[in-house]
Amino acid sequence: MSASYITHLELGRRGRPTQAVVEALFACLHRVQPVSHRSRRYLFDLAGLPDPAAPSLAELRAAIDPAKLRRLERLGPDPAGYFDSRWHVLALNDAARLAFPGLTEGGNWLIWLLEDSRATTALLDREAAAAASVSVLRARIAAFDVPEWSGDYLRDLGRSPEFRRLWSRAQDLDHPGERIIRLRDRRGEVPLDMQLYDVESARYPGWIRMLWGMTC
Repeated sequence: MSASYITHLELGRRGRPTQAVVEALFACLHRVQPVSHRSRRYLFDLAGLPDPAAPSLAELRAAIDPAKLRRLERLGPDPAGYFDSRWHVLALNDAARLAFPGLTEGGNWLIWLLEDSRATTALLDREAAAAASVSVLRARIAAFDVPEWSGDYLRDLGRSPEFRRLWSRAQDLDHPGERIIRLRDRRGEVPLDMQLYDVESARYPGWIRMLWGMTC
């Protein structure tokens, strides 16, 4: 689109833009400086358009392209994976599948920590990892402000007494900072420095994250 068209939009001399135009504007703005999810929704509201605010799990998994998968495998022995903002698994590397048995089948990092007995076997400090993960979830829900995205999920999690306890004392940490967890495997105790960060995605900003356990 031309600069003159943008100027006419800004001055109110043109009608409401189409969804394709708004998405293109957002992608351009997001490349210059990351735009929060709340600001994205406001942009769509100004245009009088619905924002497809909560992409489906299938859409997010489809966004994990071959380049992103190669990035995972380049981490070698460090367990790593892509997750959506509700901790659903989008992709794991071989090291993560080995380090976190049952996570692939369960499909959700937080539910695996809370409900799978294999998590207790694999992690020496499972509860600390669960507490940090609940705090991250709570912060992301507050930032997104999309009730239809979190309602059913929280009701399901709420059946767990441990989840309710951790939720009540969560600190709303969007990123838990440096957190060492101790992995138990055939080599004995292996400390991992867990790093969590957003993965750049013009179409789904803020919805895809990488969890990377750096071997200490």
